[in-house]
Amino acid sequence: MKCKNCGYQNTEGASFCRRCGAPLQGVSLTQRSFPKWIFGLAAIIIILVIAGLVIFLHESDTPDHESNPHQNETLATQASSAASDAMMPTMDDLGDPPYPQDDGGIHRYSYEILDCGWNEAFQLAQEAGGYLAHINSEEEFNYIVGEIENKGYHKMQFHIGGRRDSGDQNYYWVDYDDQTYGDSLNSSMGDWFWMIGEPSFTSDGVEERYLNIFYYNKQEKWVANDEPENSVAQVPKFSGHVGYIVEYDD
Repeated sequence: MKCKNCGYQNTEGASFCRRCGAPLQGVSLTQRSFPKWIFGLAAIIIILVIAGLVIFLHESDTPDHESNPHQNETLATQASSAASDAMMPTMDDLGDPPYPQDDGGIHRYSYEILDCGWNEAFQLAQEAGGYLAHINSEEEFNYIVGEIENKGYHKMQFHIGGRRDSGDQNYYWVDYDDQTYGDSLNSSMGDWFWMIGEPSFTSDGVEERYLNIFYYNKQEKWVANDEPENSVAQVPKFSGHVGYIVEYDD
């Protein structure tokens, strides 16, 4: 059957022209059917439109910073820093520091005369608002010696804040909880500090674990020496010649 629209020769019984799609003679427009590929194409178009709409709506709901990797990195760093700051304890959280924060400088000192053992002196120094003196330089040592001599205390011996643990031959300064810390005083302090032959750790069979300073006539200078916990109890003639030095950070 020949198409009147384009002249294409169609097969007998065809309802529409295979070339132009025009209805052939005797076929109404209401009888026209469309090729199956048209419906497939339409379905694909609809799916693509729906997918594009979903993607658009998702990106519209996403915060702007997610699309900026540099901004993401900055925000992550800030969040990490804030978390670290929140976890880091402050000095208020920690309470008293484990040892004087400004250790090593020349501070204020008081010189107390009392027949007491080292442990009692340690406690009394804290009750006074300080601690048994830590001497960390020759300059500080000379300053303390100068104050002692100006007060006329050249015949005294003074407890200072150093000791060793039983079974350990290394002397250290102690913190507010009477715990040793820092470098060993045996090796870190020079000849200006120790008495000749000290520390000796024992004397006449008595264990010596604590430190004091006194004027040693044979060396003609003030020196550090290890002593028993209560020297007056061991040597009664020392009574009236014992004291302790309190150091204050203010």
